[in-house]
Amino acid sequence: MADDPTPLPADTAAGSKEPFDIHEVFHHLRAVCARLPKAAMFQLRDEGYYTPYEQLVASLISARTLDEATIPVCHRLFARARTPATVTALTLAVGFSEPAICVDIHVHRITNRWGYVAEPTPERTMAALASKLSQQYWIEINKRLVPFGKHVCTGPRPKCPMCPLLSMCQQVGVGRA
Repeated sequence: MADDPTPLPADTAAGSKEPFDIHEVFHHLRAVCARLPKAAMFQLRDEGYYTPYEQLVASLISARTLDEATIPVCHRLFARARTPATVTALTLAVGFSEPAICVDIHVHRITNRWGYVAEPTPERTMAALASKLSQQYWIEINKRLVPFGKHVCTGPRPKCPMCPLLSMCQQVGVGRA
């Protein structure tokens, strides 16, 4: 339906406009939108995801994604956890000391720079680390590599001469002077 817009009347296309009447606008919007998919927050509400918690979580997801992604993501999340209490039962490394690898930009960049993994995305780095890194380091790797990445193994100009790992690091992607 969205690809089949109602054509403008001939007189509006020619340039003569009626006064803007917000009441008339909403009258037309109601008619047109009745044929279109609902906005994510309203669709989720109408599907039964209407608690303040569910709407808060959905709005946070919605703020970062398109509605086409928000709805399936919320469906998957709410299938596992519809309340704050059930969210706390999910595998969360820092909050609950459950073994998990958190791969941010620092973990991704540094483990690839070391040559320990060779992956193009943080998601693939996480999978490679999960299969290679001893579980005893899963939580600690992020704790150590974030400050290390901010102050020693920095993005554009790593401080290789002061790095205690220089003798082992493959320095992948580091320009050598």
